[in-house]
Amino acid sequence: DHDHVDFNWCNEGSTVGNIGGDLASDTSGHMEYVRILEAGGGPTDNGGRSPHYALYLGAVGFETSISKIQIKDSLGTGIKVEGGTVNLSELVIVDAYGSDIEFDRGYKGNVQYLITKKPDAPIDGSDRADSSIRSNWEGGSDNAYAVANATLLGGDMVNQRNEKGYATIRGVQFRDGVTAGLYNTAIKDFDAGCVEISDVNYDDDEGSVNLSSSVTIAHALGDCDYGFYPGGSREADSATDIQ
Repeated sequence: DHDHVDFNWCNEGSTVGNIGGDLASDTSGHMEYVRILEAGGGPTDNGGRSPHYALYLGAVGFETSISKIQIKDSLGTGIKVEGGTVNLSELVIVDAYGSDIEFDRGYKGNVQYLITKKPDAPIDGSDRADSSIRSNWEGGSDNAYAVANATLLGGDMVNQRNEKGYATIRGVQFRDGVTAGLYNTAIKDFDAGCVEISDVNYDDDEGSVNLSSSVTIAHALGDCDYGFYPGGSREADSATDIQ
């Protein structure tokens, strides 16, 4: 269980990512025509379940084949990708309470033919769900990926209001210095907005952190209450045919 062991910074400064090895073409074999149902929930001391990932990919190289995967009813994230260069295709992720796909620690790759649908009802005390796609800077390496031919659908659990009466969960979150592309994609029913793009600039005791994202969006259709780009989000660096 990788959540309960120390993380080893074994290849800091790697061009592949800060996890695993340094061979971009590494192979972990083939994973095709697989269904993962009701995963992502580890037991807790009080008898409940804590959120985990239905499918975890750590430092997986691009010679690996992962396609035709269905994930349903994950209490946590559907697919978590940390580092590596693996490409994913033909994915269906339904009723995940965490993000449908989350990228961390310098992942560089492509995702295509993706369908996601967020849950409409709570489970095990979960009162809201997370975004469809999100990226984080964790690990000190920039993520760089493209998503193409995707249909991303919200649901009641991403549209729950906060104490001030606002929805807060966006469909896609491009954050923290990511280089990303979004192509031929439809996003619907995320009340808080379809796409959030943000940069990070701050100073702390270890120095300055300046992470500017670079996002390209082409041929995208959005139907979200707060608009394609909600308040607090900037627009894409390059945008073509956004409706």
